[in-house]
Amino acid sequence: VVDINDDGGGEGAVDDDDLVAAGWTEEDLRGNADTPLNRLPFFRDKRVEGRIDVWWLADDGGLTILVPHLLHQHKRWASCSLRVITVHKSEDINKERVRMASLLKRFRIRAEVEVFGTINQEPGKESLKRFMRLPGGEELLNDPSIKDKTHRHIRTGELLRENSHDAALVLVSLPVPRKNVTSASLYMSWLETLSADMPPTIMMRGNQESVVTFGL
Repeated sequence: VVDINDDGGGEGAVDDDDLVAAGWTEEDLRGNADTPLNRLPFFRDKRVEGRIDVWWLADDGGLTILVPHLLHQHKRWASCSLRVITVHKSEDINKERVRMASLLKRFRIRAEVEVFGTINQEPGKESLKRFMRLPGGEELLNDPSIKDKTHRHIRTGELLRENSHDAALVLVSLPVPRKNVTSASLYMSWLETLSADMPPTIMMRGNQESVVTFGL
């Protein structure tokens, strides 16, 4: 077991000898190992250019916004801009944009803010047809109770593809399935409709415990 929590150089800190003991090679340490990920340009490039989009769709304690903020501090991602996107049911999106910008400022997170107020629109016919071909499509036909939530995920997927197709990395709040209500096939279909035809996408969700603090 290698302790990676202590980076201060003291007892428990990880050095090259620890990593070699854990099975790493010299090529691994230099980042030149011929691994499947390193064969992909996205993972091989030393510095990523572009934009990191964060779709903060639920209040999860702040993890979904903290992780990309920390990622942005790394030299690999430092050249990217950070954009936080939320959806709002109200038509007063300007007020919501100001509120979000103020919140991020208090969190000491520098990012562009975008708010969409079209989440309640019905998804397009092509998007619906695409979902119906997934395993969850049959459930949507047979169980009207899941229609609203499923349509919302389909519509969110449309917004993702319309607005984040050119991002370098996308982070999205992970939907929460309801125990004994949301089947595995329906849940995986939700995830598919959110991530299909997208750049590298990470889905995550906190446990409602706050991981960010306000600036004084």
